[in-house]
Amino acid sequence: MIITTSRLELIALSLAMAQVPVTDKAALATMVDGTVAEQWPPEQMDEDAQRWLTEQLTVDPDQEEWLLWYLVHTEGTERRLIGTVGFKGRPDADGTVELGYSVVPAYQRQGLATEAVLDLIDWALADRTVKRIVAETYPHLTPSIRVMEKCGMTLLGPGSAPGTVRYGYDRIGCCA
Repeated sequence: MIITTSRLELIALSLAMAQVPVTDKAALATMVDGTVAEQWPPEQMDEDAQRWLTEQLTVDPDQEEWLLWYLVHTEGTERRLIGTVGFKGRPDADGTVELGYSVVPAYQRQGLATEAVLDLIDWALADRTVKRIVAETYPHLTPSIRVMEKCGMTLLGPGSAPGTVRYGYDRIGCCA
């Protein structure tokens, strides 16, 4: 599945894509029909994350849209893999999904993460079972907090890991 924004393509990670090593830039470039940012992979996308994604998709290939999406920058004539956005799985019993995102440094502070997150929030909210979208970060990561705030998320309190904070977006009228 592909979501197209004004400057990006979000490409849902399939099992076959997850099995390509995150460090194999030539194979990744072929998969996205473009190039791969020099600073690839972005923070948070390491071999442990890739192994987890592969395990999740092996168990349930139908959940690919609820996991990782590659961000391909498509502005002008460029087609470059620059980051990731996604969820940690399908909505839980309460209708909550947790969102994460990461863009390589050369493409940060250009509104690209915000653009990707907004479109993925819209995509998720098309599923009526989604009631809340949450994301976590560290309080000193101001750019990450700005992305969440620009996407309508508000501070909910401490995150699940020590020292983190949790932000959230509730479907109107759902989570009183």
